Amino acid sequence: MIKDKLITTTLIIAGLILIFAAFAPFIFTRTISPIKFDDTGQIGDTIGGITAPFIAGLGCFLTFMAFYIQYRANKLQIENINLINKKDQINAYENKLFSMFEIHRKNVDDISIKSLDQKRIYKGQEFFQKMIINLQNIFEMTNSIDKLDLKQKTILAYLHLFYGKSLEENNNLRKYYNQFFYGKMDLSQGFISYKAWYFDKRYYDYGYGMLLSRYFRYQYQVIKYIDEYEFYGDDYNEEEIKNIKYNSAKQLRAQLTNDEQLLLYYNAITPLGKSWIDNNYIKNYKLIKNIILPQSFGYTPLNWVNEELNFSNQEINKFFEFNDKFI
Repeated sequence: MIKDKLITTTLIIAGLILIFAAFAPFIFTRTISPIKFDDTGQIGDTIGGITAPFIAGLGCFLTFMAFYIQYRANKLQIENINLINKKDQINAYENKLFSMFEIHRKNVDDISIKSLDQKRIYKGQEFFQKMIINLQNIFEMTNSIDKLDLKQKTILAYLHLFYGKSLEENNNLRKYYNQFFYGKMDLSQGFISYKAWYFDKRYYDYGYGMLLSRYFRYQYQVIKYIDEYEFYGDDYNEEEIKNIKYNSAKQLRAQLTNDEQLLLYYNAITPLGKSWIDNNYIKNYKLIKNIILPQSFGYTPLNWVNEELNFSNQEINKFFEFNDKFI
């Protein structure tokens, strides 16, 4: 629009100057003029002297306008190239992200476990429903350990879910995880009985870590890719990048069931998943937004946001998708 106005204005000014130059001889040779130009040489010299500055100025003005219009055209071309680069960058980012989502979905579909009588297979999202049931059964046992606080009881329950009986029988595991209970207990003490296990007995011996580790590891890589992706160029401001990344993480969260989000939370508060919290992935991207809080137990997500994030009730309502009656 501005470019068109400049061109129009330039042409009008140039046209007026040219019209004036064309009619100058007629104007200056009229008898009404106080100056007499009977000598044609004088007429030519006078007209040339009068119009020459206008013609020269017009030439300079047109030259300047030509350069300026070319400058605007070059700038517009650069903006178009940057816009194309921006779209290409977004497309490359989203294509990689969608392929990662596909792999994550496949990981969920591939995960399965047999019932205790071996007659039924719980696959995909059903698997995570059973994990929550199993974890709650284990927590009911660890909750009886009076010397541990609520968070430690919950962490211990999840570690048993992940490692099974090997948490107490493997010397390296026992030595490493004992430090997280500050000498309040010794993991060599066996107290998790088989009745806490809902499925195949072999998972009682070795836990569900072989199934959960791959699932959480790849899920972590997806969020890490989103969080660390660098958008180059000056076309992105900080707020725009933040929105792009949040919406990308939101697409991953939309694929997670409420049980998956709850299990992600319990994984994150343990030494196994501390990177989720250390890097603020759960907080910044609200990855557990859809948890049904009344279904949580032990050291609940509400305990976490109140005690460790120091959220107000208003912040909690924004963080979780639930009615404030649960606060």
